[in-house]
Amino acid sequence: MAVEEVTTKPDNKEAAEKPVVEKPVAEEKKPAAEPSPAQELAATNEPTANEDAGGEEEVTKGDWNLPEVKLKEVQVVTGEEDEEEFWKCRAKLYRWRDAEWKERGLGDAKLLKDKEGKVRFLLRQEKTGKVAANHYVIPKDGNCTLTPNAGSDKIWVWSVLDCAEEEPVAERFGLRFGTVENAALFKQKFEEAGNLNVKLMDDGAFGKN
Repeated sequence: MAVEEVTTKPDNKEAAEKPVVEKPVAEEKKPAAEPSPAQELAATNEPTANEDAGGEEEVTKGDWNLPEVKLKEVQVVTGEEDEEEFWKCRAKLYRWRDAEWKERGLGDAKLLKDKEGKVRFLLRQEKTGKVAANHYVIPKDGNCTLTPNAGSDKIWVWSVLDCAEEEPVAERFGLRFGTVENAALFKQKFEEAGNLNVKLMDDGAFGKN
């Protein structure tokens, strides 16, 4: 049975220079002899006058009457709350731009399954949380078909209509893993997700335009 084109869009949440300080001109003094390493170490271990006199204790005594600071807990909604983690592994994502591969983001590459069983691929930049890739895994018309990257068995490449931005964009992604084993497991899970989605498409779960 022929698979109809789907454009369903997954949910997508999302030193200054130091001033120069002029020092006052001091009276010229004869330089002192440079201390030996042993002398320096001994000097650092000697208590200061304040420590001998209990100066630190005096500073910390007393009722400071500091106001109590209460931090408000903020719940961040990512859109992943109602999805099951089908698979996850840290990886680095690239995309093809201007005739070369450019880094898109480093983070957890996830396959997420919703309550209907549809599986999407999602990667957020781990430092910012920004969505770097977001699309359903639907092997159709050459899309979501993994091919090895020339010269590396840790990288998988695929084309897809990605929905990380507000409008769907045709992308070519490359995903690099730290080990060959993780790369092989990703291929297995990615293709398994694709098979699940194709079956759901045949059953009409993705809807029609």
